[in-house]
Amino acid sequence: MIQEKLESKEKSYEPGDYRLGVSLELARKSISENFPNISLKSIDYFSEGLGNVVFLVNGEYIFKFARHEKASKRLEQELNLLPKLVERISLPIPNPEYAGRQADNGLRFFGYKKIEGIGLTKESINGLDEETQMKLAKQLAELLKQISSIDLDEARQWGIEEVDPRTFYARQLKEAREIVYPILEAQYPEEAEELKTYIEGFFRDYFNNADNFDFKPAVVHGDLEGRLAIIFDPEKREISGIVDAGNPEINDPDFDLWRLYAHYGWDFMVKLLKFLPHDSLERLRGKLDFFWRAQTVHRAVRAILLKDEESIEISLKQMKDKAKDYEPA
Repeated sequence: MIQEKLESKEKSYEPGDYRLGVSLELARKSISENFPNISLKSIDYFSEGLGNVVFLVNGEYIFKFARHEKASKRLEQELNLLPKLVERISLPIPNPEYAGRQADNGLRFFGYKKIEGIGLTKESINGLDEETQMKLAKQLAELLKQISSIDLDEARQWGIEEVDPRTFYARQLKEAREIVYPILEAQYPEEAEELKTYIEGFFRDYFNNADNFDFKPAVVHGDLEGRLAIIFDPEKREISGIVDAGNPEINDPDFDLWRLYAHYGWDFMVKLLKFLPHDSLERLRGKLDFFWRAQTVHRAVRAILLKDEESIEISLKQMKDKAKDYEPA
């Protein structure tokens, strides 16, 4: 059962503030005020992303703190969905035991028992023997099967949203034209036209292939971001759990494969697909390439909107690197 304290706190920030800092002091204060029964022997910074800052408490609990209002709403969704997903997924996933609101700003946070292990990297996989790689591939395939087997009507009742890929990526292309292209023209004038042609080209390839939209919608994890989401037990030589599992969506089931492809490579994907058959590996690889390329453009859009100069530079470099191996359909 989740221990929960829901009283709102007086806000010390303006609504709409993005990437609010969450200090050790704020985390300690929030946990102490919401859950005085927890004896705080230690609290250490663990990781962070655009939406959340994560702390390790007493060496055994993960506490996840939202950095802005949108992330807070996502944590609310996770709190609703994770207990339901725990019953459907055989691999361990976060199972919140504590849920509260942060001191001073009222944003959401929750805590769960840490899933032991390390983030699974491509280097980790490449260092394993063939039998163990196949074992990991089978575990991931089973995970995807279990998620995609969730009844769609039930998923909608849970509040899981449906994504139409055609509409979603049409919006991303519009954002690229309005937000990324002016930056390319200003910062890379000699390369801008070539990069714009590249972006227009790979989006056109995706939209013009009707087979890309011939799929049966299913529930997908939506964010299997390699070592940040997949936890590996080096001693048992198996996947020990999945984190960030609380924001699924209804989408093209192939969408869940592109991050695995991006992080672990096509050779590992071929192993995984032995347990998750696909009618056309060539078409699938083309779709995964598109999803990956589109994500590099999306990251550039996000960095520009955040006025994060370092992230803008990194995202534009990633986009330029992906452009080098593009071959029009």
